[in-house]
Amino acid sequence: MPTKYLAQQLRSDVIKHLTMIYPSKMNELQTYRYLRIPNSDSHSLRAIAMARDHDVPIILPAAFYFASAIAPSQLVGLHPKPRPDDLAAILAGREKITRAAYRTAWSWLFKRLTVDTCYNTRLCEERRLSMIQNISLSPEDAPRLFLRGMPHEDEEDRREDSESSDSDSEYEEERVCRPCLEDWIFSERKNYKKVWNNLPLYFKLPKWEVLLKDSE
Repeated sequence: MPTKYLAQQLRSDVIKHLTMIYPSKMNELQTYRYLRIPNSDSHSLRAIAMARDHDVPIILPAAFYFASAIAPSQLVGLHPKPRPDDLAAILAGREKITRAAYRTAWSWLFKRLTVDTCYNTRLCEERRLSMIQNISLSPEDAPRLFLRGMPHEDEEDRREDSESSDSDSEYEEERVCRPCLEDWIFSERKNYKKVWNNLPLYFKLPKWEVLLKDSE
């Protein structure tokens, strides 16, 4: 009896540990990343296997997502090797997330400027073009959408730094105006959430609510 209890407790602890690392909420994704084995890309592959073995499907979307952020050339050489259907889902999901990043998460940058209260349309358009160019230089970063800061965050930091300095006008030519930045932040956060809500579907998994119910 004690052995059975200990086994159940161990299983419960493992599941709790995995659900912390591979959460169902976007804002928790970075919170417990330190619990993963440092520099171990295979951690997410082991998590996928454990999720299937222990019937904990709620961790699958985030585990698949972490796996999709691994370069394909590196992924195929990792151990344990993912099941063929899982490998196919990871690679297909990577492509879908890349498209979603450009189409949805970063869509504000590509849209025609429509903020009526924009202080300087020309400067804001130039700043957006600069951001687009920076993103296009590293297309391999697109699958790491949720593992990096949102594009607007650098601009937000720049504005806060310049507004706290004595030479505010010196930086005015280098940043988007406050109304555009606020519109950008609102759009980007909303669209990142949209991509996250669709995360299970990118890997041919059931919707979040179904996974939550199946994990109860």
